[in-house]
Amino acid sequence: MGRGPGGGARSAMRPPRTVMQFRRVGVRFARRAAGIAAVALAVSLCVPNALPSFLSAIDLSRLSSFKYEAGRYLGVAADAEEVNAPSVVGSLVPVDTRRRDVDEETYFLLDKRLRASHPDEVGTVALLSWKVDREGGWGGASTGVAEVRLLDLGARMIVGRTTIVGEDGELPRAEVARYLNALPRSRAASR
Repeated sequence: MGRGPGGGARSAMRPPRTVMQFRRVGVRFARRAAGIAAVALAVSLCVPNALPSFLSAIDLSRLSSFKYEAGRYLGVAADAEEVNAPSVVGSLVPVDTRRRDVDEETYFLLDKRLRASHPDEVGTVALLSWKVDREGGWGGASTGVAEVRLLDLGARMIVGRTTIVGEDGELPRAEVARYLNALPRSRAASR
């Protein structure tokens, strides 16, 4: 048996104190991680839509990869020829034309199989122009309006255009998502 740093005897079976400390920290970390996962699961079971919103926060970090592509999409749209055959080629990403960025709220309302998770997957861009029409000045009723243009990136063409009107002054994001989710799809990209 050897002598420890304090001069006391140290058992051959017991690891040095620093290794024990590392093991305790590892066990504590594992317990905390398991606790956080258990709380997330419990909240998701008790609160409606809690788990989807928790997972959406993870997906939100993926949207940053579209940040620099939104300007390119708008540039392509400026020179695009227009036809009237609304459809989705490949995956889709909604872009707010005023903000020149991905429209996050509409993005998460889209069907997961429809929305692009990376810029390389984008075949169709939904160009969204939002406005609120006020009737009778500022004191009157208001109506949310969305102009939707569908850009086929590969063909460099606007393949569809529609205007969707909301109710009670709200922007019609759910209606826009329903419209986009219902469009006919073609998996083959036309790039």
